[in-house]
Amino acid sequence: MFFSVKRHFLKAAGLYPLGRAVLVALSAWMLRGLAVSMGALPPPPPLADRYNKADAVILADLSDTQRQAFNDISESVSMRVTVARVFKNGTDADLPENFHLAFLVFPESFKHLRGPVADGRYVLFLRRKPVVDANGQRGFAFVLIKPRPYAILADDDAVRMELAEIAAESGMPGVPDEPESSDLPEIESNNE
Repeated sequence: MFFSVKRHFLKAAGLYPLGRAVLVALSAWMLRGLAVSMGALPPPPPLADRYNKADAVILADLSDTQRQAFNDISESVSMRVTVARVFKNGTDADLPENFHLAFLVFPESFKHLRGPVADGRYVLFLRRKPVVDANGQRGFAFVLIKPRPYAILADDDAVRMELAEIAAESGMPGVPDEPESSDLPEIESNNE
């Protein structure tokens, strides 16, 4: 039955003489499109959506970044996170000043950062996830929101300002900005 449907389709389209070659080419084209769409990143969600989806939004210094091959197509990344500013803390506990974060990186995942995640200052959108250790003790860990490639943004004044506005609108004032250099008291030097 399948062959008669195929033959009928090809005759109706005027492609019967080409038959198998056309079907192979059409199948390859469709499979290529499917493979590309499965590996493609969705467009970045607006900052407000990421903010609302996250339990915690922080400006953080990432250090001790380590990358290691996980399998043929991905790498595991681990890093130390030092919180510089809190834009949102929707958790029932205080955020730690320092913690470790680990995740997998797939090819092209973080190309919007113009390179792999490296040491530096970033805005992180995090979810709080309950965990249980080998002894049965319960706790929590922070994980990146989904889509994970957009849970890390390079530090930028415009991004910080927009996040501060979103935080103020949602009633979460966060930690005040670091003082500008003009706000700092001058230190007199005795180097004469």
